[in-house]
Amino acid sequence: NAPLEQVWKYIADLNNFGRFNDYHHDLEFLSEQQGKGTKFKVAHTFWPIFPIPGLETICTVTSWEKKEDKAKITIFEEPKIHFPFVGSIVVPKTQHTQKYDLSSERPNHTFFKYEVLYAGLSPWMKRANNYVNNKVLAVMDFELEQIKQLLENRKYR
Repeated sequence: NAPLEQVWKYIADLNNFGRFNDYHHDLEFLSEQQGKGTKFKVAHTFWPIFPIPGLETICTVTSWEKKEDKAKITIFEEPKIHFPFVGSIVVPKTQHTQKYDLSSERPNHTFFKYEVLYAGLSPWMKRANNYVNNKVLAVMDFELEQIKQLLENRKYR
C-alpha cells in the first residue's frame, strides 16, 4: 500500500514507461517530457507473443489528469515498421491504448487499474487477443510488483 501521490510520481515519470517490460525499450522523447500531448518513441518487440520483428512505436499521451483522490494517464501507441527506400508505415490493426487509472478512497492505499485496448482487432485475431491479454497481464503483474518494491524502498517519495 502507498499513497496516491507516491504512485503518481512513479507513473507520471514517463522515463519509467516499459522500465520492467521486455516489450518496450530504448525510449526517446520527441517533445516535452510531461503532460498531455507528450510524444515519445520506443522500440516495441513482440517476442515471445508473436514471432514478428520489432517495430518503432510512436506514443502520445492523450490524457493526463491528477486530482487529490484520483489520477489518470492514457497513452496511444502507433507501431510502425520501416522499409528501406520506402519509409515507415503504420502496421494495420496494431494501434492500441494503455490506460493507467489510480484512485484512493483512504490514506496510504491506492487502487491501480491498468488496461490495454486494441483498436479494430480482426475477428480471426480473437484467440490471439486472449493469448496477448494473458501475456500482457503477466508482464503487468511483474511491473506492478517492481513498482511496489520501488515505492516501499522510498525511491519515489
